[in-house]
Amino acid sequence: MCRPAPRLTFENARSAVVLAALALVYTTPWDNYLVYKGIWTYPSDRVAVSIGYVPLEEYSFFVLQTMITVLW
Repeated sequence: MCRPAPRLTFENARSAVVLAALALVYTTPWDNYLVYKGIWTYPSDRVAVSIGYVPLEEYSFFVLQTMITVLW
């Protein structure tokens, strides 16, 4: 017998936002340190905006990856 898919409730959405915030807070110092030390780099001609040493797109990736995982 098939179970119905769970619905996205306010509590579930709030939990997803909290998880995304935790992912952002946890990965930001680590990524900034790695770029600062030159362990990995981003081509300057491919970066629109940087916050610290990390491009804005990387911060978006942290949040989107968490949200996609939560929704899956």
